[in-house]
Amino acid sequence: MDNVSKEIKEYGIVKMLLPEAGTLERAATYRDKKIKPLFLQIKNKVAAMAAQVKELTKEVENWKSKYQKLKQKYNGIQKELDDMRKENHKLSEEKNIMQGVSDRYDRVVRVLGIETVDAAVQQDIRNEKALEEKQRMEQMPKGSIHERLAWGIKKSEMENQQRKKNKSKNREMER
Repeated sequence: MDNVSKEIKEYGIVKMLLPEAGTLERAATYRDKKIKPLFLQIKNKVAAMAAQVKELTKEVENWKSKYQKLKQKYNGIQKELDDMRKENHKLSEEKNIMQGVSDRYDRVVRVLGIETVDAAVQQDIRNEKALEEKQRMEQMPKGSIHERLAWGIKKSEMENQQRKKNKSKNREMER
């Protein structure tokens, strides 16, 4: 068989040479002592090669599985990268907008002065809080009847106070 494997490696072709029969050797003896061992040896070599093919097939399948998993992981990472790029682009646009606002704010501070701008900002914050409070007061609470009645009383008092203010303003305007 070593000669056969050498021939396979050297020429790619297997030439099977059966052992020569001895002079006056009987066929049964030739079969039992020379041919059967040769065929057993060939059978064992073929079985060993088949086992190697099976092992290599399993290994190839394992590598294919690993490749598929890595490919899925790569695709996931690629998708995350694309999402991050989109997010980065959005943040960059937002940064540019904010930079423009900051530049305008700096210009206003330069023109009007820091004290004037701070006073205007504080006044706007107070106005915003008052508006939020007014909106909150206008919404009826979702609690019990007692809470709703208390809310109604407060609201009517506020409206009465507002009417009184308006009347006094109107009287001052008439004078």
